[in-house]
Amino acid sequence: MADTKEMQSVNNVLLGTQGTTGDMLSRGLEHALQVPPQERHALQVELVKMAAQVLSAAQSSAKLEAEVTCHRKVKEAEVELETRKANVASATMALEAAQVNATEATSSLDSSQEQLALQDEEQKQAEAIDQEGAEEVVACEKSKGEVVALMEEMTLQGNGKVLFDYLREAEAEPALLSALPSVLKKAPAEREGFDDVVLAHLFSFVSGKVDYWTDKIEALVAAKAGFRAEALGAWAVKEVAGDRVQEAKEELETAEKAVEEARQKLAVANEAVQHVEDALAQVCAERSMAGDKLSKCTDAVEAFAKLEAGPKGVAAAMDVDEEPAAFSAAVLDIEMGTPITA
Repeated sequence: MADTKEMQSVNNVLLGTQGTTGDMLSRGLEHALQVPPQERHALQVELVKMAAQVLSAAQSSAKLEAEVTCHRKVKEAEVELETRKANVASATMALEAAQVNATEATSSLDSSQEQLALQDEEQKQAEAIDQEGAEEVVACEKSKGEVVALMEEMTLQGNGKVLFDYLREAEAEPALLSALPSVLKKAPAEREGFDDVVLAHLFSFVSGKVDYWTDKIEALVAAKAGFRAEALGAWAVKEVAGDRVQEAKEELETAEKAVEEARQKLAVANEAVQHVEDALAQVCAERSMAGDKLSKCTDAVEAFAKLEAGPKGVAAAMDVDEEPAAFSAAVLDIEMGTPITA
């Protein structure tokens, strides 16, 4: 009887590659291989040759699948994986660059908002100074008007209390203050001599005050023009700062949108890598299975060579290129019991 382990190795390949025909060959071989090669009749010889050809074809096919087809698939998947990984690296760099831009845009917006706040404060200060100048001009004009009104008071007869109070507050000379009441009590036509001297001195003093207020008003008006120019300049600078804030906001919005798009592209790239890794694992598994199949076919071919030599013979090299001689299907029916249909 043929070696059980070796026969099982042969049967596994025959049954796995030929289906019904392999089953018939397997059952026929069980009898043919128990007979020494020189004692086998024609049908047994042809059956052995057919089995040898099937095993050799199965081995060649398994070798092609393992060493060519599966190997090519693995290489293609590996190349694709490297490409996808490069895409991930590129997408990662793009995301990092977008995040840097977003950070810079945020910093720019913060800086622009701080500058706008400073310009707003400067404008308020400039407007306040301009307003103070305007109020001071009004106050000086009022004071000047009061002095002008007092000059008219000097020509009238009376006690001149308002004029006297002003002169005293303005720290006029004590001699003028002492002489003035008696002069003002007189009608203008009655004033003479010393009275005229007092009135002339009074006019000089009051005129000096009018000139003082006039000069001060002119100086304030000139200064106010400068203050107003500064206020307008501060307003213009503030407007520019406001525009810059708006631009910075738009830049930040664009930068944040770019970050989100970069994140999505990176996610897609990572997903592609995972997909290719899964595909690579699959083809590697297929290559491993093809390698196992080739190993089984090779073992079966070697086992068949031993079995074909017969129980007492010496194994000879199996010639798988020789075409089998024609034989009758009816003879196979007698030997194997079931006709070959596959």
